[in-house]
Amino acid sequence: AMHAIGMNTIVNTMLFQNFTHYGEHKIETEGYPGRAYYPTRLYPGRMPTACDDALELILDEADRLRMHVFPGIGTYAFFDFTPASLAWHQRVADEVWHRYGHHPSFYGWYVSDEIPGDLGNTPARWQQIVDFFRGFQAHCRKLAPDKPVMLATNCHDVLRATETYRKLLPHLDILCP
Repeated sequence: AMHAIGMNTIVNTMLFQNFTHYGEHKIETEGYPGRAYYPTRLYPGRMPTACDDALELILDEADRLRMHVFPGIGTYAFFDFTPASLAWHQRVADEVWHRYGHHPSFYGWYVSDEIPGDLGNTPARWQQIVDFFRGFQAHCRKLAPDKPVMLATNCHDVLRATETYRKLLPHLDILCP
């Protein structure tokens, strides 16, 4: 239906469901409790889905229709751009690329941590997000040099993070407010 009306880009929100937030989890000490929407070897939890590998079906159909898909590499924990989150995202990106990268419709990387426009609103958080995307984009470039990295933010208090955006944008290909 999307294709029929000219919408030819699919953004898959997240490949893992873990509804916790930055500063409210103990993933580093207690393990990752999230559950996957695709057959992963990284973590045991699976979300109940109508088929074993919905992402494969989406990509197959997108290939057929010449559409583009951004798999949502996340969620570790919402708004968490710590080094532990970066390492998690890199592991997931590796697995997703090796499993699905052969699809022509695999268009790019979407980081599912839809953060407020102020990017965390503290100098420490601002540095974390810049460091995260510097590392994530570099990692993804090694896997697939031609695939863009995208982040979605909301529009609230963007001006508070003006200087951070100047540092962040060289490490993002698409900012999708």
